[in-house]
Amino acid sequence: MSTSVSAQPQVRSAARHDDVPTEAAPEAAAPQRGSPLPASFLGAARVLSFGATTAEVLLGDATPAEVRFAFSTPYHPAIGDELLVIGQAEEFFAIGVLAGHGKTELALQGDVELRAVGGSLRLTGDRGVSLHAPEVTVQTGALRTFAKSVTEKTDTAYRWVRGLLTQRAGDSHTVVDGEDYSRAETRVSLAAKVNKIDGGSVQLGH
Repeated sequence: MSTSVSAQPQVRSAARHDDVPTEAAPEAAAPQRGSPLPASFLGAARVLSFGATTAEVLLGDATPAEVRFAFSTPYHPAIGDELLVIGQAEEFFAIGVLAGHGKTELALQGDVELRAVGGSLRLTGDRGVSLHAPEVTVQTGALRTFAKSVTEKTDTAYRWVRGLLTQRAGDSHTVVDGEDYSRAETRVSLAAKVNKIDGGSVQLGH
């Protein structure tokens, strides 16, 4: 008696990909808004924004921080200025300006006298010097003006010269809207080539 045994094929069910436990992929790190504030710092910082007494800056390693103004002279920074900052933990102070285009304002109460004892005083402005006052008085033994161009505009001008008034020009052009009155004890008019008088009416004498 023969016995036949039918071999049952062993079927291995292929495991589905989603059934196999896999290690979860690490989540993308959220962008950091800057490194933690340094324990101590002394260096350059760039101004991002500013207020009356504080400014938001980027420290040397691009760490944002708030600094308080501690300048030796009153300075109002501008965005993009490079300040010298010192501090530790969460207290930082701006103590100097390395590169800036802000404004320094010196306001003093009462009368102020600026004097150079035993030397000379010079005021220089790379983009100009302006004087604003209800009244300006200049007292000096000699006044010298050197300029490429001079423009004067006033409602009334008065000049009194005790001695000789000498003027020299390449050309002279004078325009008077109203009356031009000139009086002298003696008048001399010299012209090397032409002396021309033109008018609707020319009167000589009384």
